[in-house]
Amino acid sequence: GGRGRGRGRGDANRSAKILNSRIRESSSAREILGVVRERHAEFDAINVSTTSHRIAVSVARGETISNDKDTIESLRLLMKVAERKAKQMDAQAVSNILWALAKLAESGVDVDAKAVRAVSAETTRVAGELRPQEVSMIMWALAKLAESGMDVDATAVRTVSAETTRVAGEMEPQHVSNVLFALAKLAEKGVDVDVTAVRAVSAETTRVAGEMEPQHVSNVLFALAKLAEKGVDVDVTAVRAVS
Repeated sequence: GGRGRGRGRGDANRSAKILNSRIRESSSAREILGVVRERHAEFDAINVSTTSHRIAVSVARGETISNDKDTIESLRLLMKVAERKAKQMDAQAVSNILWALAKLAESGVDVDAKAVRAVSAETTRVAGELRPQEVSMIMWALAKLAESGMDVDATAVRTVSAETTRVAGEMEPQHVSNVLFALAKLAEKGVDVDVTAVRAVSAETTRVAGEMEPQHVSNVLFALAKLAEKGVDVDVTAVRAVS
């Protein structure tokens, strides 16, 4: 019986890989949502991650998500699968999906709070594997979800904030900008922010300041001003580095 089970798993993996290729080859959110409608029952955690991320990237590039019945139903199905597969997600899938849900919420899509909660809860399990980009994506996502009126998971905020001290030294300008911006937005929403995380990321501004784009600089200046306003002791050297 063991061999049969192994073969079944192998077939499922092969099928998921083929499905992932089809999702990647889809040229629009509309086309990807068609795949969700037809094949959602076969999705594994990676399929959910690729689908969510590709839809959100299309939206970020200016594609409008229509409000018709099929689209709303496909998004609902995708979020239900995300909720169901959360425990199988790796660090990249968790960060991709939270980022995607935040992007969709930002564009006015009604995001399923249960899916957000289920995926956020997995940050504790994957925290040690998070790379700088994933820390940056999750922090940005939690801040944007809070901004859209959703109750974010305080444990997820604490867990991922704590990882910033581990990865801060490898952060690129965009990561530094995103994380500081996220911490400021969360503080603005009344979420307790990790002062050690603020300090660790602020300390990196001197290293990356020369490579920062104007948007990064304005995000960092906004963040440091907002954090100071909220009573956080901000790094004056960081302010000088980007000013």
